[in-house]
Amino acid sequence: MQNCLCEDELPAAYHENPSMNDFTSKVQNSKRPVLLFCLSNFHEDFLPEVKEFAETHSHLEIYGINSFIVGELARRFKAPTTAEFMLWNGGKMIVQFSGTQFSGLMAVLQAIGT
Repeated sequence: MQNCLCEDELPAAYHENPSMNDFTSKVQNSKRPVLLFCLSNFHEDFLPEVKEFAETHSHLEIYGINSFIVGELARRFKAPTTAEFMLWNGGKMIVQFSGTQFSGLMAVLQAIGT
């Protein structure tokens, strides 16, 4: 994984944490494709594919999201808390998937040229 926003980086009042605000802004304002996946719902079966994708697509920002902050990020991004993968491109969320739809996510990534 290239990046991970982890539970121990956030205080109890995480919803007011400047680092959460900075992260949200970074994703929403990124000109590069950003892939977020929720570690709380992550299926081990997909780990090799995600790692391989991260290694072969270094221009793609990949963040593993800890279960502690999934709900807050989903609220900020206006996404369902059941979304396991969220793809942003040009600062806009273009798609969200659950783990059972991982092959669909890979097809979308390939279609946008990442």
